[in-house]
Amino acid sequence: MIRKYNPLWNSHIDGFGNHDPGKGRYEQAKSEWDVLHPGRVWADRLKGIPPDRNKVKEKIGIYHVNKSS
Repeated sequence: MIRKYNPLWNSHIDGFGNHDPGKGRYEQAKSEWDVLHPGRVWADRLKGIPPDRNKVKEKIGIYHVNKSS
C-alpha cells in the first residue's frame, strides 16, 4: 500500500516513524513531522534547530501539485 499510494507522511515529510532518541541524543532537531504535529512529549526536549514550518508547508504544497499532475 505504501509503495502504491506513496503517502505524504511516508515519502516527503521526515519523522513520522521516529521514536524517542534516548539519553544523550537530545541535541538533535525536531523532525518535519514534529514541527507540523506537536504532541510527542519527548520531541519538546530536542534542542537542535527545527525545520522552518513554512518551508515544510511549501514542501507539502509541491507534493500535492506533483500528485495531481
